[in-house]
Amino acid sequence: MTRTDRLLDPDGHDRWRHIARLFHVAMDMPERARMDFLDAEAWADADLRRELEVLLDADQAAQGRLDEVVTEAILSWLRSDRR
Repeated sequence: MTRTDRLLDPDGHDRWRHIARLFHVAMDMPERARMDFLDAEAWADADLRRELEVLLDADQAAQGRLDEVVTEAILSWLRSDRR
C-alpha cells in the first residue's frame, strides 16, 4: 500500500478532510483538552495521531514566530514615532 492509498479511508472518504477537521477543532483547545481530544479521536490510528501532532506543533511554532514579528514591528514603530 502506498502513502497515497492510505490517504483514503476504506469507505472512500477523504482522509485529509478528516485530518483538517480534527486539526481545526484541536487548534482552538487548551493544551490539556487537546491531548484528551487527540486520545479520543485517534486512539486506534497512530498515523492520524502523529499527523495531527505534527500539524499542531507547526501551527504553534508559526504562531510564536508571528507573535515575535508583530511585537518587533510594533516596537520599531513606537521607537520611530518618538523621534
